[in-house]
Amino acid sequence: MRLDQLNRTIPGRHGFDNFEQSYSSVVHWDWARGTLAYSRLRGLRQIRNLNEASHSNETLKKWIKGVDFVDKYNHFVTIICVGIDKNIGEDFCNFVKNRIRVELVLSLEEYPKLEYSHISPNKSKKGKCEKRLIAGKKFKKFWENNWCKQWIVGLNLPELFNYSKKEKISLNYYFLKFIKKIKGKYIKLKKIERTNVAINLRYTDIHEAKKFWGDN
Repeated sequence: MRLDQLNRTIPGRHGFDNFEQSYSSVVHWDWARGTLAYSRLRGLRQIRNLNEASHSNETLKKWIKGVDFVDKYNHFVTIICVGIDKNIGEDFCNFVKNRIRVELVLSLEEYPKLEYSHISPNKSKKGKCEKRLIAGKKFKKFWENNWCKQWIVGLNLPELFNYSKKEKISLNYYFLKFIKKIKGKYIKLKKIERTNVAINLRYTDIHEAKKFWGDN
């Protein structure tokens, strides 16, 4: 008797073969379904990890950056240098930039109520000046093709300091001293017309500082 004939004579053999095939199919289907579920779960975990990493990076950046400069003080001075055109303006403002810290100490910090001043290391603006910064007859010739740069300086003044008319007059004296020393040295060095450049210091309160210099 041939083997295939013998197999046909064994009861339940075909049933066992069918069961084995069905079982293999079920196992394969469950395995595939499990693999798919695992892949989806792993994908969700990766997305969650990316979101957590992104949040951690933003938190770390904020921690490294620290408190915004305008939140450190209640009183400020805006320093504005301006030239009659871009070439003169850039040259003059570079000169001013290199003298600011020295003159803050030698001129502005002589104001009796000022404990110290602090120029922002990463806040400056350059380009055409806004008219609000150069309003007035003495700046009239700078209104059209001017080039200027601005810096914000924090002033550590008494907590109850009031920018009254009296204090304004007093502060302006030291502002003028600061201006004359820097501009005078530049004019002497470059031998140009005094009217081709200008420098101005404006007292800036916390509200104006946040509006024009804040991060938000």
